Amino acid sequence: MSLPDDIAGKVATLLAMGATLGEPQGIVRFYNEGAYLVYDWGIITAHPVAGVRFLNGHILDWYLHNYGGPSGKLGYPTTDQFIDPQTPAKQFARFQWERACLSHHPQMGAHLTCGAIGDYYFNAMGGPNGQLGYATADEFPDGAVGRTSTFERGCLYWEMGAGVLEFSNSQIPSAGNWPGVPKAERLRHVVEQLHHRHALSVSGACAAAGNFWHESALIPNRIEGSAPDTPMRARNKSGAMADFTAEQIRTRSNPDAPSLGGVGLVQWTYPTRRSALYDHSYQGIEHAENIIYCLDAQLDFAVAELQSQHALWNELVSPRISLQALTDKVAWEYERPKPIADAIGGLVPRDHPSVLAELSRRRIAADEAKIASQL
Repeated sequence: MSLPDDIAGKVATLLAMGATLGEPQGIVRFYNEGAYLVYDWGIITAHPVAGVRFLNGHILDWYLHNYGGPSGKLGYPTTDQFIDPQTPAKQFARFQWERACLSHHPQMGAHLTCGAIGDYYFNAMGGPNGQLGYATADEFPDGAVGRTSTFERGCLYWEMGAGVLEFSNSQIPSAGNWPGVPKAERLRHVVEQLHHRHALSVSGACAAAGNFWHESALIPNRIEGSAPDTPMRARNKSGAMADFTAEQIRTRSNPDAPSLGGVGLVQWTYPTRRSALYDHSYQGIEHAENIIYCLDAQLDFAVAELQSQHALWNELVSPRISLQALTDKVAWEYERPKPIADAIGGLVPRDHPSVLAELSRRRIAADEAKIASQL
C-alpha cells in the first residue's frame, strides 16, 4: 500500500470510532519519506518507520504552530496521541526528533522531554501516567554537560557516563546549575523558549536574549553586583561580601539584604517591578522568593511586561524587523541600562560614545544568540 492509502485507512478507522475530523485542508503532502494530511481538527501522518499516526487538540496545536509539523523540529510522530479520558486536556505523544515526548497539561502547559531522558521517562517511568506525572518544563541544559527535565513529582537528570538519575522530591521548573551551562547553550535555550513558547519572532527572541545576557548572563538567580559563578554572593548593606538566601534577596527592608536591588534575568530593580515579579503566578503557582531559581517563570514575567508595551511587543513578534533594530528597541524601550537611561533623561546625547558602546555590546550578544539558536 502507498502512504496515501495508509492515511485513507487511518481516516476510515477513526471515523468508524466516532472521531470528528472535519474537512481536509488541501491534499496529501509529502515530506522526508513520509506523508501527511491536515484536517480541520486533526492531522494524519504516515511514515515507513514512524508508522501511521493521528494527533489532535492541544498536542496538534503545538506540533503544527510551535514546532512546524512534519517538516519542523520534531519530524513525524511515532505514537498516536494519548488523551486522558478523565481530563481531555491532558495529552501526550512521541516524535522522531531525539525520541521526543511532547506532553500537555491544562495547568503546566506543553513541554518537551528528549533523548535518554525521554526514553527513560516513557519506558521506565510510565510516561505521564507514571509516578512523575506530566512535565513542568522543556528539557534544559544543567551544568557543563548535564540535561534535566522537571515533572509534577520529581525530576530526571542525565549526564554522559552516569546515565539517567531519578530525584523524587518536588522540583521548581527549570531550576538547575545555570552558571555551569556554556554560554551558547544558555542563549539557545532562552531563544527557543521565547520563540516556540511565547511566539516572538526569531529576531525578537534573539534581541531579547542578547539584552538579557548583558543584565544577568541568563542566570535566573543572579543578583546585582555578583559574579556569574557565584550569582547569590555580593556586598551586603555594610559593604562586606556575603552569600544570600532567596528570602534575604526578596526583602529589601531586611538589614541582611544585598546592598543593591537588581535581581533575576532582567535585573529587576524598581520596587514595583520587583514586587510584581515575586507575586507572579506561573503554571498556577506563586513561587514567591523561589522564583529567582525558575528561569521559565522569569521569562513568562518578562514576556508579560513586554506585552504591556503594545508597540514594542508587536515589533518583537513581527518577522519583518531586523535583529539589530529589535535589539536596540529592547535596550531603549525595555531594559534602559544606565548609558541609555542617561540619554533618555537628557544627560548625554543619544549618540554619546557610552550609548553606542552599550548598544554595540548588546548587538553582539544578540548575534551570538542567533548563531547559537540555529533557527
